[in-house]
Amino acid sequence: MNEKWWERPTCFLCNYWWLLLLVVVLGLTAYFSRGFWFPKIMGETVIPPPRLTPFARQLADNESVTNFPDPEGLFAFSPPLDWSYQDLGSQTHQWALPDGAVVSVHSEPLAAGDTLDNYAQEVTTRLPYDVLKQEQSQVGGQLAIRQEIAYAGQDERIAVGYIVFYNDRKYLIALAGLDMIDPSEQERIILEFENVLSTFLFNS
Repeated sequence: MNEKWWERPTCFLCNYWWLLLLVVVLGLTAYFSRGFWFPKIMGETVIPPPRLTPFARQLADNESVTNFPDPEGLFAFSPPLDWSYQDLGSQTHQWALPDGAVVSVHSEPLAAGDTLDNYAQEVTTRLPYDVLKQEQSQVGGQLAIRQEIAYAGQDERIAVGYIVFYNDRKYLIALAGLDMIDPSEQERIILEFENVLSTFLFNS
């Protein structure tokens, strides 16, 4: 009796169906988890999303918080109502905090060859300031550099700044005037600033 053409593949499926199922399951697992393992294979740095503290979660439902949309439509975030807004022109917005510190958001077009690192260095050298601490962070879901700044030759922290690029623009978001504040209050004010910064969103 002659063997039909379909008998051999059918026998293979009957004997090794579990192997085919295993290949399908492993393939689907690899596909749906590619965001985890693919950047590691390519040597990219995986940045975890910023942690929201309980204070930051309260901001969304707190009636003492307002929404600030940038007049040019570049970004929006939610500063507290007791931050007094000062318009310094199309590229810079500033808020005076009740404690005497100042928060500013400055943006300008990217120049040819700009990188986060060289712009971070440019910001501190043109003033000039010393960088006490520098680390990677995130703003609005984008890679950013966080700096703690002191006057040149001194070690007292006077500002915390974030540098971030988005849509061919560079942003410097800073909390300044920490030298005017009691050292025991500085950490609280920095925490408040960074929790408000967690609401920062770029517009497409």
